[in-house]
Amino acid sequence: AIIATRMSFRVFGRIAARTGTRKRRVAVYGAGSRGQMLVREMLADAAWDLNPVAFVDDDPGKRMLRMMGVPVRGTIEDLDKIITKFELEELLISSKTIDAAREAKARAICGAHGIPVRRLFFDIT
Repeated sequence: AIIATRMSFRVFGRIAARTGTRKRRVAVYGAGSRGQMLVREMLADAAWDLNPVAFVDDDPGKRMLRMMGVPVRGTIEDLDKIITKFELEELLISSKTIDAAREAKARAICGAHGIPVRRLFFDIT
């Protein structure tokens, strides 16, 4: 009962954070440690005004997993569908390992939808 009560506070807190004030709907490209840290910071700090609704990751093994409560919805090949389905307003590239070709492809797809792309990652040493 105690565990259920504590979990309910966490779940309701996340629901309230996502449905409260209007925040920009973003996807994070890269569901590794840097992407998860980026999402954790977005969820913890309301000043960011960003609502992470999906991860995009090129590892097919991560598809349909949830990282920090945010689902991994597909690879760069699925980005066009993800943008439409989740009404994305921005894409954040979170990993240094995303090469120039994949970044250019992401920027081209987002550009066709008029969505900005930012490279925003934490440096973990």
